[in-house]
Amino acid sequence: MRNEMKWTLIVSVLMLGSCVSIDKYNELAQVKDYLEQENKRLNSEMNKKSTLEAKNRQNQIELDKLEAEKMELKASFESLNRNYQDLASRYNNLIASNRQISSGSASEKQYWEETLAKKQLELEDRLREIQTLRFTINQKDKRVQELLELLRKPASDSGN
Repeated sequence: MRNEMKWTLIVSVLMLGSCVSIDKYNELAQVKDYLEQENKRLNSEMNKKSTLEAKNRQNQIELDKLEAEKMELKASFESLNRNYQDLASRYNNLIASNRQISSGSASEKQYWEETLAKKQLELEDRLREIQTLRFTINQKDKRVQELLELLRKPASDSGN
C-alpha cells in the first residue's frame, strides 16, 4: 500500500511538473505493477521463511526434550540392568543352594522351592521391565532419528 502511494505521488508530480507522454506513463505503470507483484512475492517468501524457522525451533525444542528423556531412560535401563544382574546372581545362588538342600528334609525343601519360585517370578518381572524399557528406548531413538532427518532437510524442501 505504501509503494502504491509513492508511485501515485511520483506519477502525479511528473504529470503536474512536466508533460509525460502516455507511453512513458504506461511504462511507469507497468514498472509499478511489476514492483508491487515482486513485493508481494518477497513478502510471501519472508512469511514462509518465518514459518519454517518457527517450525525448526519447535522441532529443535522437541528434539532436545526427547534427547533428555532418552538419557533418563538409558540411565533407568542401566539401573534396572544392574538390578537384573544382581537378581540373576542371587537366583543362581539359590539354585545352587537348592541343589545342596535337596537331600534335606521335606519341609526345608518345600521352603526353598517356594523361595525359588518367588525369586523366579521377581526375575521374570524384572526381565519384562527391561524389555519394556528397551522397546521404549528404541521408539525414542526412532523419533529422534525422524526429527534429525527433518532438521537436516533444507528449508526449501520443507516448504514444498
